[in-house]
Amino acid sequence: MDVRLPPHRHEGYLPIADYGLVGDGKSCALIGRDGAVAFLCVPRFDSAPLFAALLDRHRGGALLLAPVETRCSRQWYEPGTGVLVTEMTGREGTVEVTDAFLPQPGARLEEDVPAGMGRLLHRARVTRGRVTLRVAVCPRPPATARWPYQSRGEEAGMATETRGRMLEAAVLALQRRGVAGMSFTEILRDSGAARGAIYHHFPGGKAQLVAEAATRNGQDIRVQLATLPTSSPYAVAEAFLDFARPVVEAATTGSGCAVAAVTVDPDPASDMLRQVAAIAFDSWIEQLAERLTTAGLSAGEAGDLAATLITLLEGAHVLRRASGTLEPFEQTARTALALTRSRYPSA
Repeated sequence: MDVRLPPHRHEGYLPIADYGLVGDGKSCALIGRDGAVAFLCVPRFDSAPLFAALLDRHRGGALLLAPVETRCSRQWYEPGTGVLVTEMTGREGTVEVTDAFLPQPGARLEEDVPAGMGRLLHRARVTRGRVTLRVAVCPRPPATARWPYQSRGEEAGMATETRGRMLEAAVLALQRRGVAGMSFTEILRDSGAARGAIYHHFPGGKAQLVAEAATRNGQDIRVQLATLPTSSPYAVAEAFLDFARPVVEAATTGSGCAVAAVTVDPDPASDMLRQVAAIAFDSWIEQLAERLTTAGLSAGEAGDLAATLITLLEGAHVLRRASGTLEPFEQTARTALALTRSRYPSA
């Protein structure tokens, strides 16, 4: 799309026309006008996607390389090639992000043999002025567990995959039943791990598994908060509430916050878990405050508003589960946006 327009989302998603496709005959990627690799499957078309925010913006994962504020953007292909260029203009300058799959050395595209290596080039070059870039690498959670380059050899890779699946199952169990209701039987069933895997991967037992699952969930959410737009404090708050809405909505079916779940364990010895939750919440507030500071607020104002929004999210989980309706969240969200607009009109 060789037209300079600001990226516009509907319910958090770009229109499909705002994506460019690159590939190498074996795998492909979709890159949005917002500078995000929103879909990537490697090394084959039928591989589980490493990034899939195109399908699920909350858990799909993406690779983001873009100005902190994109005012307009456009895309085009270099003439006669499959090389995609995404041009994004921010407050003080313009950056071009180039995407292409790298061919095998000496490969001839006219020959009927595989030419690709499954490697995506994603390169940024500032072409005018100064540009502060946002960089976020957030693989889809299952892909995080299966990424082969984190381990030494096939055996280590399989162990990493099993451990990752167990952590994912533990996050879901915490969301559904909390610490007290979570069982090893459930974790083994949902992860497909063997019974001896619990103490092999988590010698500290349930406490270690719960702590690592809550930590992972907290880190995943922080990475997603790092991608919120920063054109204004109102835009940050609105994007955060759009992010929170489906999470709160899921609370009706018993899906709560995995991090909050570790704070209500009645065991007096659970201070370590509460510390894990405190670190996660602090990291969310810090990341959200960074977005608000970039949007023009002072550090103090950004910290106060960030803490308010995180408190809103956690309180909305409880109200949603108690009332069975999303209306308490919507009421609070409307008020939060109105207060943000009135208090920070010129930021």
